[in-house]
Amino acid sequence: MYSLAVVFGFLNLVLLEASYLDTRASLFLPFASECICATGVDPKKAHDYIFNLKYTDDPCLKCFVKCSTTKIGYFTSDGKHQDSATRKNIPEATQQFITTCTNITSIYTDLCEKMFEYSRCMVNFLLKLENV
Repeated sequence: MYSLAVVFGFLNLVLLEASYLDTRASLFLPFASECICATGVDPKKAHDYIFNLKYTDDPCLKCFVKCSTTKIGYFTSDGKHQDSATRKNIPEATQQFITTCTNITSIYTDLCEKMFEYSRCMVNFLLKLENV
């Protein structure tokens, strides 16, 4: 019985990840080339960020995330988070969680770092949500 629960839990995580990654790709890909060129990020790192949820500690990748999340509408150009865009594209994100990620990242003055860490916070939330 325990084995069956583990299998269903794993399948649920895979389905969430697949669904989330599909949504993520559909949001990021229209701006990927433009943001890769604008930031000089290694295209493999940008690809791994979008499709494999890899958060490499690289200044160019962080600015790629800033460029992309600003163009998608998650943030304004001055770094203010747009809650409505997050709720629209990530229905699992509760207001409490959005507020938590916003508060955690409010310490960053570098907008590339801030938006990168916010994105990482969101992904960590989604992964934890499915592991409960």
